[in-house]
Amino acid sequence: MLQDKDISNIVQILQSQFEVVNLQKLPTGSIRLRLISIKFLGLDDYSRYDLVNGILKPFGWCLGSLEIPAYILITPEEDEKYSIDFPSPLPTWSELLSAPDPQDIKPLDDNVKKPLIVTFYSFKGGVGRSTCLAIVSRLLSARKRKVVMIDFDLEAPGLTSSINIPEDQLPTSGVLDYVYQRWISPESNIPSLNDCIQKIGDESEDLFLIPAGRYDQNYIYKLADFEVVKYYRKDPNPIRLLIDEIKQKFTPDVIMIDARTGFDDIGAMALLDLADLGIICFTPSKQSYQGLDWVTKVVRKQQSIQGRPDLRFVLTPLPVTNTQDHNERLDQAEDWITAHWPVESGIVPEDLYIGIEYNPIVAIMDNPFADLPESTTGSYKPIADWIDTSLPETIQTSNMASKQVILNELNFESSITADQINPEVISQIFQRTSDFPKFIQDTICLIRGAKGTGKSLLFRLFVEQPASARDLARPSLNLDDVNFIGVHGRLNLDSYIVSSQGFREIEKRLGENVWRNFWPAYALLKLVITYPDFIEEIKGNRKIYETISHFLVKEKTQTKLVDTLILLSEDSFALQINDSIKTLNQKFVASHKQIWLFYDELDSGFGHTQADYLRRKRALEGLMVWWLEFGNTFNYIHMKCLLREDIWQQLRFPNKSHYTGKDMSLKWQEDDLWRLVLRQALNSPSFSSLVSNLSVNKDSLEQLEIDRLRKALVHLWGERMGPGNKAYTHRWVLRRITDGQDNRFPRSLIVLLLQALEYEKKSGNVPAQPLLKPRSLISAMPAVSENRVSQVKEEYPELEKAMDALNDQSSPLDKQTLIKIFAEKEKKPEELISQLLQAGILEKRKPSESDSDRYAVSELYLLGLKMRRKGQR
Repeated sequence: MLQDKDISNIVQILQSQFEVVNLQKLPTGSIRLRLISIKFLGLDDYSRYDLVNGILKPFGWCLGSLEIPAYILITPEEDEKYSIDFPSPLPTWSELLSAPDPQDIKPLDDNVKKPLIVTFYSFKGGVGRSTCLAIVSRLLSARKRKVVMIDFDLEAPGLTSSINIPEDQLPTSGVLDYVYQRWISPESNIPSLNDCIQKIGDESEDLFLIPAGRYDQNYIYKLADFEVVKYYRKDPNPIRLLIDEIKQKFTPDVIMIDARTGFDDIGAMALLDLADLGIICFTPSKQSYQGLDWVTKVVRKQQSIQGRPDLRFVLTPLPVTNTQDHNERLDQAEDWITAHWPVESGIVPEDLYIGIEYNPIVAIMDNPFADLPESTTGSYKPIADWIDTSLPETIQTSNMASKQVILNELNFESSITADQINPEVISQIFQRTSDFPKFIQDTICLIRGAKGTGKSLLFRLFVEQPASARDLARPSLNLDDVNFIGVHGRLNLDSYIVSSQGFREIEKRLGENVWRNFWPAYALLKLVITYPDFIEEIKGNRKIYETISHFLVKEKTQTKLVDTLILLSEDSFALQINDSIKTLNQKFVASHKQIWLFYDELDSGFGHTQADYLRRKRALEGLMVWWLEFGNTFNYIHMKCLLREDIWQQLRFPNKSHYTGKDMSLKWQEDDLWRLVLRQALNSPSFSSLVSNLSVNKDSLEQLEIDRLRKALVHLWGERMGPGNKAYTHRWVLRRITDGQDNRFPRSLIVLLLQALEYEKKSGNVPAQPLLKPRSLISAMPAVSENRVSQVKEEYPELEKAMDALNDQSSPLDKQTLIKIFAEKEKKPEELISQLLQAGILEKRKPSESDSDRYAVSELYLLGLKMRRKGQR
């Protein structure tokens, strides 16, 4: 094997003797030489060989040796006339492995193609590859795509044998017959494709299969003579002739090829030469990864030569296990895939693979083309999506007003935090989510959710805009007899909100155990402030009556508020305070009025030091214990406590499990988010006209199903993120506003739209749709991520230094790396990792063949933390 120093010496020696020296280093360590010189004029091949060897031999080298196995020696005239060069490698595993790396790497061809050729390949058999192809083909056909399947697994045809058709009704010829005949007589006795193709399904489906052939004695003879290398050295190539005739005669949208397993030349041809997209099916085992290591190496080299194929990966069949085991297998696969296959710009590693669990119905079915239930085919839909996104768009837009007019009309609410929104605007932008009906049940007293999921907007809607809240609730529940009181919220809500300094003073004067007494005192005070006439109802508790009466006639300062609550929170008043609330409760019973007590800003309202966090924990535990003990006795007074999810997880108090069934997690579903976007976009008259043919308007939004919402949004941001095998836009957006705890953030979605809209306005009036092009959305993502990171730092100031320490790192990171990064921080590294997980910034991963935990940074935070993803191009 030649070393780099040897190769450099050879080049220097030859360049001193010949005009043109081209050298290609082979993976084996040897080289190929191409010399062009006038010194070869008049010399035959042997003389040229002797001339060059005479120069090389003193240095121990020789043409035709293991070190220089291939060479071309020509004159300038011969080069110009014949363009003699080394032949391109054939699309076989061995030739591509031994071929030199291309000097000019061809970029990935991501143009929209019709037909798109998709090859399903597996390194090992028995993984359900043929079944997968069949089900996906049927799904594409249902989407009005014309699909032709080719069974190129000639030695063990899976697709052919799966058709539930008697053999005597099968086509008289197949792949092997066609290719064999065109090898023997390219221009005569050409088999008719009509004799090779079989229609699948009913007349409404454009689904066809070209089987391997009919099994008989001739089939075995032809198979024995089938050599890919032989066919590929022939011009015209009979395999490509088959593909070309299918394209011309049937004009399919997709050609789906079932390839031979392993390192077989037929499988290589189907994947490496014919495919635009390869679907790699495998079980996540050590043997599979070892084989696919070489598969991806060869495919990457071929892609650098011809710009294709691209790859996607299907883990199948995954064993049916618990969620943790399932996710660990997917995490291991993702780590392996990102280490072996490039992640193109505009996609994330999750776009490259899916996992399909073992399904006994699929395992035993005789005909994968039969009508199957949604529960069976649903897991295969992402594969159909991969293929569909590489085809011409099916949704065409028309009757478009001037793009600039619509862009100017679009106005997404720029007050992106709940406390910045003007009260009169709240009801206009508020989106009634799918869990809203559950929220308005009076039995739900604890509403958990991540920062930015809309807790504070819910609070403001009910407390500041109660009439609008009742209108929004009316389809599910009549709340006309319910009044809403904001016990605790943002400081500018009213003059009766305790500040962080107030909380410190209360605990300082009454001790750490004050909180079970404080919250009923706080609630009683707010009830009487809201209904001042009711103060007469508590005259029986004279000291309480006098304390509150005295407060009501004084100037409403924070000092007076805190002093009053301290008096009411003394142990001597504890039972009387709760009795007073019960008395008021009876008054509400008599008037048939319910009261909802709202609590918000419990995360940041206590301050941001470690001592403040401990005080917050004690205080909230006191609130929860109090309500568990007395809440059921206030049958007309109900609590609505809006609390950050991670804070709830940190609380420890007796009978915490008793809140199960009385709580809910605030989560935004996909359709909730799209309704939020459309509700604001429909304020544009021109955009409303654009989607009117879909019967999309503000009045119909709540009734529209997810597919109609997605189609309407195609007019806003297109169907997919660019040409070729790119993600659907709605899916791309959804992933980038989701954190590691699967929380989706409407605030981040609005920031994305605002930034993309601004980008489009600056780019000029481009007439083509969509209104927001992929480059605008991609350009907006840094601002979205930075905004989200800023919000988290504001909410979790104790994590700011740890987040900054992640700058310039690559995701995912192993635990030991994180421990080193966080080693000099105030908190223990393990504690910081745990908090970053709870905050949704990190996602725990389990790598293959390693006991060390790994952590990925959610796409939402990656750019804002100035990080990069491993494997990203």
